[in-house]
Amino acid sequence: MYEPYESWDTHRPPRRNRRAVAIAVGALLALLLVPVGVDRFATARVESRTATAFRAGMHTPSAPEVHVRGFPVLT
Repeated sequence: MYEPYESWDTHRPPRRNRRAVAIAVGALLALLLVPVGVDRFATARVESRTATAFRAGMHTPSAPEVHVRGFPVLT
């Protein structure tokens, strides 16, 4: 009597959905990188505005170099 062909694939565990994994990795990267980018942008803006205010207040011919140190600037 003829027995139906059984593929060796039938006994493997199910594969993860690659799309779901890619979405999860992308979301995790966004949650980590977006706040860092916003903080770096805010740091540059604070440095620029502080230098402009110092120049206007002290009547200096050129803007001073201002450095904001520390991370995160936005707390």
